[in-house]
Amino acid sequence: HFPASRPPATRPGDRGRSTTVAAKLTLGELRATKQVSPAMCADSSDDGGFHFGGNRAIARQMPKRKRDPFLVTHDELVGRGLFLVINLRRRVDRQRQMRKLLRPMKSISWEFMAAIDGKQLSWDHVAEHLHPKALKEALWAEKKGVPTICRRSGSFSPHLTLSAVGCALSHRAAWAKLAAAPAHVEWALILEDDVCRVAFDFEEKLDTLVGTLPSSWRFCYLGYHESSGAMLRNGQRVRFAEVGIDETQTGLYGYLIRRAAAEGLLLKQKVVFPLRHQIDVALGHVSWPIGSRFILYPDAVMLDSPRSEDGACDTDVQTLGSEDKKAHGGLAGQKMLVL
Repeated sequence: HFPASRPPATRPGDRGRSTTVAAKLTLGELRATKQVSPAMCADSSDDGGFHFGGNRAIARQMPKRKRDPFLVTHDELVGRGLFLVINLRRRVDRQRQMRKLLRPMKSISWEFMAAIDGKQLSWDHVAEHLHPKALKEALWAEKKGVPTICRRSGSFSPHLTLSAVGCALSHRAAWAKLAAAPAHVEWALILEDDVCRVAFDFEEKLDTLVGTLPSSWRFCYLGYHESSGAMLRNGQRVRFAEVGIDETQTGLYGYLIRRAAAEGLLLKQKVVFPLRHQIDVALGHVSWPIGSRFILYPDAVMLDSPRSEDGACDTDVQTLGSEDKKAHGGLAGQKMLVL
């Protein structure tokens, strides 16, 4: 269920670890043409589920639909959404900072939901949620002291840590909350508690984005580590494009997800769970229906979060290697994915 990963393209100045999308988008409109294996191709259905089978290639940019400003008011749009912040109970400092950051959004009622804390988990406790190979890799990496991020080379290994498992289970709990929400709730905006910046006039930009995404949309990244990190300015147009097949973004700190997508990801069809990689990489391996997964252009986004390797290492999910040692040289022999 997880295809072999191709090494991502790299460009000087890229902030992120996997730059495939950023490299394409900065050339203009996203036009991806990629073949998919029959086992991994997904077709969309009326109910938005994930269905596997059949070969398919894509070579198009999704047309944007113009929003009629008189069709849906801001209050009506907000009423159709669920606004969640995933926050570790012990990180009261982050909750305080997030409340301060989100306070200007007067029309949005944010719900802080308790994250699953990896420090309270054990491998035996989470084994049922993991692919056997992922568990084997995680135990091997933990025993050998292999970090997820190599400071010297900048490479990233999405092998699991206990906190990465907790993070993934927390996002799954957020999807379940959306799936169980009242029928009028159509989508959710989900944030992690390490978001550090939001775009000016965020509510207006959210209105524009939700109102102009194609009706087929299921998922949209509002920020990601491969972006420039620049925020959309006042009056700057919100631009987005479809994410190519098998392309991965790192950093799942802010995204829109539709109810149909949440329900599909929760199905017991090995779509995401049992977990094979960290949750952001795992979502890149999902066979999304064409015209369903979108991303803001990397030159200006709506949310930002510091990368784990930048500045102080305030992360439980990632582990960092030393600056004078290459940490991922032995992963090829273990046939482990490296970005």
